[in-house]
Amino acid sequence: MDSLVVVEIKNQVRSYSQIVRDVDRIDGMLHKNYRGSSFQFGCVAFYTSARTDRKGESTKKLTDCFSLIQSEVADGVCDVINASLYNTTIHRVGDSAWSAGCLLLNKKRKARV
Repeated sequence: MDSLVVVEIKNQVRSYSQIVRDVDRIDGMLHKNYRGSSFQFGCVAFYTSARTDRKGESTKKLTDCFSLIQSEVADGVCDVINASLYNTTIHRVGDSAWSAGCLLLNKKRKARV
């Protein structure tokens, strides 16, 4: 049976630099033999958290983290791959906040003529 998906699971991701090698690997697997490959999509799922401190408020840190990852991954993947970042609601407990994210990479569909 052919593989259809590539999955990476990470913990405490706070920047794109922490997952760039995983994204590059998935991007390469999806792009390699683009039409003949059985791989349809890949994802990097992760958990992250932050604390309010002198550097900033916890929920803002996570919001900024997700925004930065989305913008950097869009510039980092090849032109035949879509990249979308999804995240759960940011949960706050005291001075801490946490959320889970999933970066989905999939082959762009060719337009039918």
